[in-house]
Amino acid sequence: ETGESVRRVVDIFNEVGNNFAVSSAGIGEAMLRSASALQTAGNTIEEAVSLIAAANAIVQDPVKVGTALKTVSLRLRGVTDEGEEVANLVPKLEEQFSQIGLTLKKDENTFKSTYEIFKDLSEVWNELTDIQQANILELVAGKEQANVVAGLLINFQDAIKAYEVAQNSAGSATKEFEASLDSFQTKISEFTNTVQLFWSNAINNDGAKALISFATEIVNLLAKIVEHISGVSLAAFVATNA
Repeated sequence: ETGESVRRVVDIFNEVGNNFAVSSAGIGEAMLRSASALQTAGNTIEEAVSLIAAANAIVQDPVKVGTALKTVSLRLRGVTDEGEEVANLVPKLEEQFSQIGLTLKKDENTFKSTYEIFKDLSEVWNELTDIQQANILELVAGKEQANVVAGLLINFQDAIKAYEVAQNSAGSATKEFEASLDSFQTKISEFTNTVQLFWSNAINNDGAKALISFATEIVNLLAKIVEHISGVSLAAFVATNA
């Protein structure tokens, strides 16, 4: 089960990294800073990676994206990065969301995931006034992370696409590895063929032929010498006939 989970995560990182403006390593950097908070906020691994992919396409900084998503996912539940509750934050958010026809919760006792909240918000974002957008950004993200959240909302179509890619990523890393292996084997074959061609060309060269003929004659001569010498070493024979 653990192995399957690891393969699933690798496949998601690999496939989303291949298709969006964030590398697998970048996803890992962002997840390192936000995974625990995103999971606590009810996000699946696919939802978390999708948020990272969409935000990073705008921000181009996985570390900043990860930090922002940690902050935001907690604030949407009325908690700071340090785990402290922010007084009246959830009621203020609920009031602001209610004014634009949205909710923070699935029911009285269950928050929506960060992904679900942003998906809802992205669908009405362009219809809001500047003041409404500013108020929501400050409540949701605070002043430091507002630009990341704004970028995410503007680019949320990437999050939706990345989510679909993540859901259909099973086996992608294995396929890519096998393709790389095939490519490696092809390169080895090309190298081997090149070496063979080199020696074939060298052997067809007149100078090489002469060298090989000379070496052959020497070997034949030595063979005859050894064959006709009995009880005397080759070295001694050479010495006496120098």
